[in-house]
Amino acid sequence: MFRYKQLLSPKLTLRDYHSQVGEALANVKAMNKVSKTRYTCSPADKSRL
Repeated sequence: MFRYKQLLSPKLTLRDYHSQVGEALANVKAMNKVSKTRYTCSPADKSRL
């Protein structure tokens, strides 16, 4: 939860509960995409280029 709030936003912006659930899922998906990209671009991979 700490990483989620640090990387994205500490508050949900939408008012409706179902919209907040969608917003949270979209944020988690974005966070997973960033972390996946971060781990696939390690220094060992760059030395092969």
